[in-house]
Amino acid sequence: MFKRYCFILLSILWTLGVNGAEEEPNTKPLIKLVGLDIPYVRNHLHKIITNAYSQLGYRVSVDYDNTSRSQVLSDSGFYDGDIGRVESFSQKFKNLVKVEESLGKIQIFLACTSNVPHCENSVLDNPNNSLVTMHGKQAFDDVIKNKPINIIRISQIDKLTEMLKKNRVRYTLVIKHVESGKFLLDVSSLKVSSEYLHEENVFHFIHKRHAALQAPLAKAIRHEIKTVGW
Repeated sequence: MFKRYCFILLSILWTLGVNGAEEEPNTKPLIKLVGLDIPYVRNHLHKIITNAYSQLGYRVSVDYDNTSRSQVLSDSGFYDGDIGRVESFSQKFKNLVKVEESLGKIQIFLACTSNVPHCENSVLDNPNNSLVTMHGKQAFDDVIKNKPINIIRISQIDKLTEMLKKNRVRYTLVIKHVESGKFLLDVSSLKVSSEYLHEENVFHFIHKRHAALQAPLAKAIRHEIKTVGW
């Protein structure tokens, strides 16, 4: 009888321990972020940023959205921040503050389909040309806002790639991550201009209500970059 009682008691304690272990992560405060739906953000910046928050005792959920709606929602406070944006992002969205640790530098290049004889930046000055680009990219908007070229904005990267492949549009903009030397879009079938159009650093942005996290997040991001690498 005594052995049976001990067995039952141990079973109860073990069950409570397991349930406690399963529930523990949910007791951590949740940070809700949004990010551009591109492989570099999904596969690389996602890991750096979520690990940085984990160091500080937070769990993170991320939505991916290429529309300008995500920027407005971040600024309004619906999201706690944006995984990674160019530095000039904060000029337009005043409720978002920059975490002072660079996620790397990017350069923006003109890319052309293979049937374009010379892929030169001067094509942007011709209003008879059309360029396809992604919604919601502040750096792209800064490059082309004063250019007479016709702009087609879309929200799905697969559709952009298809338009170029089928020669519906001959020009687009591509991003190169300076530290890794990699383009953030497959450019194997494209010609890329020899001169970049724009260069800027990328940072993690958080809503101003989380301003107290700026310094600890910068330290945690610095550690993650050293650990994960480019």
